[in-house]
Amino acid sequence: MRLNIFEDMICDLFNRLDSTNSYKRFGKSGHQQKGIDIFSAEKDVAIQCKKKDLSRKEVTIRRELFDDIKNDVNLILRKNLKIKIKRLYIASTYNEHPDIDEFCEDLKEHLKVDFEIIYWGWQTLENKTSNYTSLLEKYWSKFVINVTPTQQEFKRNLDLRKKIRIDFADWVNYRFENRKKSSKMIIRAFDGIQYPNSNEPDENGKYSWFGAEINRSILYHPKGMEFILEVDTIAEVFKQHLEIWYTF
Repeated sequence: MRLNIFEDMICDLFNRLDSTNSYKRFGKSGHQQKGIDIFSAEKDVAIQCKKKDLSRKEVTIRRELFDDIKNDVNLILRKNLKIKIKRLYIASTYNEHPDIDEFCEDLKEHLKVDFEIIYWGWQTLENKTSNYTSLLEKYWSKFVINVTPTQQEFKRNLDLRKKIRIDFADWVNYRFENRKKSSKMIIRAFDGIQYPNSNEPDENGKYSWFGAEINRSILYHPKGMEFILEVDTIAEVFKQHLEIWYTF
């Protein structure tokens, strides 16, 4: 993978990870890059890409990375970069290694910089990229595995289950007897294909988002909601007056 393609891939990856289109190249070839290759003014993030010749000894590559990271950080400080940075990512085709992580932390303390220095090696980049079929098709089209509709549905449901664990973290494993007051929340239908990006009605005029209010007095009441300890399934049971129960 050529350097410019590697940088394009990193830019696309971060745009997807942060659900934005704000990541872009910092300047062009021949411009002073001031220690960064990619940045997002919206996210206050800068990225320096390091494509390495992996045919060499690993110790040689690591030493080279140490010098690269130190030089890049000093260049950011010396050139008085006008872009606000909260996190500086070093994205490399080299492997993960604890020595590099420790070096980044030591360098931050030694130079007293006010931004985090984070190293992402190839394993991290590979794992994160593999979650986006569009990136695999764009950069590794020959290696994309076509999955059946059943496999796609299974993966989607598994991803949604993980997403719901995060979205409803305040409610999962939260026993009703410990609740002190009523609370409002939003429920999004598990099987709605719009989840979690929009709330436009489907072809039948139905929505995927619902308002709800949790109250201790409605525990086990048909018009209320019941929460159990594990996120296993989300089922809806229609009773009289189209009352909806969601079970987590």
